[in-house]
Amino acid sequence: MKTKAQPRLLKLTERAKQELTYHLSHCTHIVYTDQGLPLPTSESACEEYVRWVCWCLCWGELTKAQASELNQTIIRALMEEDLPVHESLLKLDQWL
Repeated sequence: MKTKAQPRLLKLTERAKQELTYHLSHCTHIVYTDQGLPLPTSESACEEYVRWVCWCLCWGELTKAQASELNQTIIRALMEEDLPVHESLLKLDQWL
């Protein structure tokens, strides 16, 4: 029996976690994986996630490589769950 490899999640700082909670607090259409990874499934949730990634980059909470890894993990997880991958996530992936 073949099992799916579990993604290795980045260790976020407490400040980054709080900021992510703030950005996603008013969003609907967020699905969480068993590991607690938020999967934005609406365009507005994706846009808030992208804003959070930009905040993390501006404040040094994530490196560009870490942000890219996280975004690719989210895109893969959305695809595996047959959930929509919105354009803002793909544009972020290209930019990173």
